[in-house]
Amino acid sequence: DTLAEACSAIQRYDDAEVLSGGQSVLPMLRQRVITPEYVVDISHLDDEAYIRRDGDEIEIGCLTTYAAIEKSSVVREHCEVLADTVATIGDRQVRNRGTLCGSIAHADPSGDPPVIATALDAEIVATGVDGETVYDPDSFFHGFYETALGDELVTAVRLPVLGPSVGAAYEKYEPSEGAYPTATVAAVVELDD
Repeated sequence: DTLAEACSAIQRYDDAEVLSGGQSVLPMLRQRVITPEYVVDISHLDDEAYIRRDGDEIEIGCLTTYAAIEKSSVVREHCEVLADTVATIGDRQVRNRGTLCGSIAHADPSGDPPVIATALDAEIVATGVDGETVYDPDSFFHGFYETALGDELVTAVRLPVLGPSVGAAYEKYEPSEGAYPTATVAAVVELDD
């Protein structure tokens, strides 16, 4: 029922998988790629679906869907490349259920969010029973499906507000519409004075 209870359950059960939107976890469960003994469902936690600007950052909560990010005036105005990126993820069902934080925690090498988070040098906020840890992408992502997460879950992602001197783009190659991309690239360029 609470974030604290979810963190406690993750610590208590070694073989627990976190479920938020389910767009990454459920296919792996169906295909028996993963067979956790426990699933910690955080999909109904209060106050974890938000987008807010705080100074020179945009913070996105762990239950915020791709669809909400795509439609957000805050994201469109201050980090348009993120809105454009999530608009191309999967199909409408995936965008209505999938979450940015869930995809980042999943660290699928063919996923869009880890690439754009790395390009934008996002701050990845993880929470456990001992409190929060803030990671940069280089220290968070360790490889295919491997992250620095221990008994924690990704509770927020903080992205920079992109000013007028910054340009950013994200492209991917998909062999067919809605398929996982086989190649992705992102670039962020900032002009000096």
